[in-house]
Amino acid sequence: MTRVPRDLQLRVRTITSYGVGGSSVFRVVDGSLRVGPDSVGAAPGPACFGLGGDQATITDVLLLAGLLDPASYLGGTLPLYPDRSAKVIEDKIAGPLGLPFDDALRQMEEAHAAAIARALADATTVTGDTVLAAFGGAGPMTVCGAARRAGARHVLIPRMAAVFSAFGIGFSDLGQRYEQPLAAVDYPTIKQTADRLLALGARDMFAEGVDASACTPRFRLTVEDEDGERVIELDDLHDATTHLKLGGQACLELVLLAPLPHVTLGQGGDIGASPAQAEGMRLLRDGRGGQAETPVYELLSQRPGARGSGPAVIEGPFFTMRVSEGWQFDTTAAGDLRLTDRGQ
Repeated sequence: MTRVPRDLQLRVRTITSYGVGGSSVFRVVDGSLRVGPDSVGAAPGPACFGLGGDQATITDVLLLAGLLDPASYLGGTLPLYPDRSAKVIEDKIAGPLGLPFDDALRQMEEAHAAAIARALADATTVTGDTVLAAFGGAGPMTVCGAARRAGARHVLIPRMAAVFSAFGIGFSDLGQRYEQPLAAVDYPTIKQTADRLLALGARDMFAEGVDASACTPRFRLTVEDEDGERVIELDDLHDATTHLKLGGQACLELVLLAPLPHVTLGQGGDIGASPAQAEGMRLLRDGRGGQAETPVYELLSQRPGARGSGPAVIEGPFFTMRVSEGWQFDTTAAGDLRLTDRGQ
C-alpha cells in the first residue's frame, strides 16, 4: 500500500499548441509580418504543393531559399512548384511590405524562427542547458534559428523525426482506465465495484484483441474527507477500508495494462568522432541577394559519431533542415542527430 505524493498524481502533462508549423500562413497585418496561428494544412497545403493553396508558408520560403530540393522532398514523392511559391510571396508579402524579394524571404524565415522562440518562452523556462527535441516534417527545418533566439544551445532530432509521435507508441503498453464512486467503503461494496470495473476492462480489452488474463490490474482509491483529497495505491482491496474517515467520500479507479512487445533502441555509449561525409553541394540564397554553395549531408548515410558544422543542409527521412553557422552536429549511436550551438 503506497500513498502517491500529490505532485506525482498527474497522469498526462499539459500540452500547449502554437500555430507555427510548416503550413502556418504568413500575412501582412497593419504593415507588419505575421505568421500563424491559422494553417493551410496538408490540403491544399503550401502553394508549392500545387494543390490549390494560395497562401505563403515557411515551406514556400525554404523552397525558394534553396533549402528544399524538389527532387528529394518527401523522398521525391511530391512534386514542388517554385513558381507558385514565388507568386504568392510576391503578391501577398513582398509587394504589400514594399520589400525586394530576397529581403522578404529573409524576413519571413526570421519571423518564423522568432515565433517558435516566443512559443518556447511562453511554454517553459529555457536555459543554455535545455535540450529541444525537434521532430515531424517541419520541426527541424528552422530549429537552429529558433533555439538560438530562445537561448537553448542543444537540439536533438530523432532519426525517425518524421514519424516520431507514431514511433513513440511502440514504447507504450495498451491500457484502459475506469473509475466508479463508492456508495459505501466496506469490503463487499469495494469488491463488487472492482469486479464490475474488471468486467468492463475485459470487454474493452477483448475489443482490442487482448485476453484480459494477460493484463495487469492496478487499483487505487481517491479519498476526500476531513484530511483533504488523497490518492492511494491499493496492493490489496481490503486496505481501502482503512483510509476513509467518517463522512468522507471515495472513488475506486482501475487501470488495466496489457504489456505489448516494445521496440528496442540501438546501443548507446561513447563513440569516436569522425568527419561527416557530404553528398554534394546545394546553392542557397544568403538573404542578402547573393547565393552560397552549401554542403548537403544525408543523415542515413552518416556513420555513428559523424561530425560536421554549419552552414550545412541535412536531409533525413522525410525532413530537411538548415544547420546555421556556429552550430555543430553529431550523429549518435542510435542514428539520431545532436546539434550544439558553438556560436553563443
